[in-house]
Amino acid sequence: ERQFNFLKGQAYKKQFCHIVFFGNISQDKMEKILNDLKDVPTLTVSDIPGFANMGGIVELSMVVKSEKDQKIKLIVNEQAALEKGLLLEQEMKHHGVATVIRKSN
Repeated sequence: ERQFNFLKGQAYKKQFCHIVFFGNISQDKMEKILNDLKDVPTLTVSDIPGFANMGGIVELSMVVKSEKDQKIKLIVNEQAALEKGLLLEQEMKHHGVATVIRKSN
């Protein structure tokens, strides 16, 4: 059985977190936190448009085809995940659960 703790504010600095979700936050604060977590194997997730391109790992994007056909699409920054030593399930990529973005060097 796993226990979940929800921490607010800057608690991520005092206690290791497996996942950090970015909600309504300024871009400056988000960039600072992403930089603070750069060398920590923490999965970063947000529903902020463009989050994966800003260095986050998983961006949640709502895809609305109709009122009854709405889905959440994952946009994954594979390079950011690999830099933290996090591996993605191949099944996610092959079954269309996630769109993987890769930064060109």
